[in-house]
Amino acid sequence: MSRSPSPPLPEIKSLYIGQQFEDFPAFKTAMRMWAVSDPRKFTYRFKKSDKTRNNVVCVHAEKGCPFKVNATFSTLKECVTVIVIEDDHTCVGTAPVQRSIASTQAWLQEILPSTITITKATKPNDISDAVAHKHGVVIGYEAAKKAKKLALGDDLQSQAAQFAKLAAYIRAVRAADANATAVLTTHDVRGVQRFHRLFVCPSASTQAFNHCRPLLCVDGTFMKEIFSLTVLLAVSVDANNHAVMIAWAIVEGESESSWWWFLSHLHTAIPNINNPLTTMISDRDKGLLKADNEIPLANRALCVEHISRNLQNTYSHPSRLIFNQQIRHALTEQKVQAGFAALHDTSPNAVEYLEDIPLILWSSPYLLGKRYGHNTSNLVKVMNKWMLEEQRMCVLDLLHSLWSKCMDLRFRRLQEAKIEDEKGAILTKHTTKLLQESMDHALV
Repeated sequence: MSRSPSPPLPEIKSLYIGQQFEDFPAFKTAMRMWAVSDPRKFTYRFKKSDKTRNNVVCVHAEKGCPFKVNATFSTLKECVTVIVIEDDHTCVGTAPVQRSIASTQAWLQEILPSTITITKATKPNDISDAVAHKHGVVIGYEAAKKAKKLALGDDLQSQAAQFAKLAAYIRAVRAADANATAVLTTHDVRGVQRFHRLFVCPSASTQAFNHCRPLLCVDGTFMKEIFSLTVLLAVSVDANNHAVMIAWAIVEGESESSWWWFLSHLHTAIPNINNPLTTMISDRDKGLLKADNEIPLANRALCVEHISRNLQNTYSHPSRLIFNQQIRHALTEQKVQAGFAALHDTSPNAVEYLEDIPLILWSSPYLLGKRYGHNTSNLVKVMNKWMLEEQRMCVLDLLHSLWSKCMDLRFRRLQEAKIEDEKGAILTKHTTKLLQESMDHALV
């Protein structure tokens, strides 16, 4: 996410005696802009810098370079005035000057908005190339990397400051969507209230779920920033087989406590989820096994891909192969049992592992609920990929982006549905496609 655009700074070609500035920071900014816009690309240092005066000399002053600029603060005029300029340089060639990280950052933050648009995808080398091309100044990789972090607010201080704004964010969500469920909790850390958990479910999700298949996939994903937090997601499927983000939360990690908290608020936000027709798919790992009792009436289904991976990691690749080919997609009890028999010949221990998992939680012939062709929690993985950029954002930017992308996606799908309705379509595009494929198959 790029930072808010700033107006470009005026290009300062030189300074002159009598030139006035509001304060010394403004004078220092002018010096930086002059140094890089001047064809000589000179480098300078402050010989004296206090509340009443700033004396600037060339970095090679000890070698006899006469360049200097003196500025003083006038209490009468309440401004800084340039009083001395010696503009001769006897030391500087035309080659770009390598600048240290410490002396570069203030200048970089001033010129970057008019030099290059910085996003999460911007590489430090892109910044270095843009600065060299436009300003003729060579900056190192680490300087560019630090400049990117500062520009995006990715440093520790900037990220920590976003947590202080979460209470205001929750109020803003409730003001914009009175029926949304937005919850923020904190906990006491040595007498100071610190962030604990945050849950968001737009009111549109309640309406959306009522028009989705009664299917709910839940999973968690890591935030890839300084603070190690986890995003919990609840995803459903619409009539066009599109994944629909229902709710999200930011928590300290996946545990029984955090999953119970998430599902409890989800149940409150969308009571219809707790329904005998609903099927909830998960890996039932990291606390979900006990926490999913918060939605007691819904049917349970395990992620079959998760079971498949466990077979390979714990037993052998052939075990997973037999499971995937003969058991995973079996539609009758007879085929399931035949698959078990084949697996037993290869790995009896793998059969014992599967027998410890109730068939009603993962095998189609025994499953209590319907999965509508989705036998894994990969729907959440799809959303993880969809929000790949958000995982690298600071907490407030992530929340804002998630809300905006979800609302934008729903609006676009609504417009598509209206177009189909105006055409007189009775079935969705996905249903029409399935029906046509079935008819074609019947004719073969």
